[in-house]
Amino acid sequence: MQTSNGMSTAANNASVVLTGAPLGRIGRWELVDLVNEGSLGRVYRARPVGSPDHRPPVYAVKVLRERFANDPRALAMFCREVQLGRTVANAHLISILAAGLVKPP
Repeated sequence: MQTSNGMSTAANNASVVLTGAPLGRIGRWELVDLVNEGSLGRVYRARPVGSPDHRPPVYAVKVLRERFANDPRALAMFCREVQLGRTVANAHLISILAAGLVKPP
């Protein structure tokens, strides 16, 4: 199965394999590949802008889908997820380092 940008996806849409250059930038993050997606947004493997390409990405960036950008209910759910995520500490979970709003270019 192919996505609109030509990337190959697993049959269950649980993962995407990057086939070319980085996907783009959001704020200070370079998006390397799509990890997963849900109803509200997508999670990307990312690295700080300007970090060497040979270093493996070690960050995850969750991006709210554009259609929810002006939906107060969706924004509240997204913010609540961040708040709750900051209260959980486990070796099998990522830590939330930052959250914020980035306007599209």
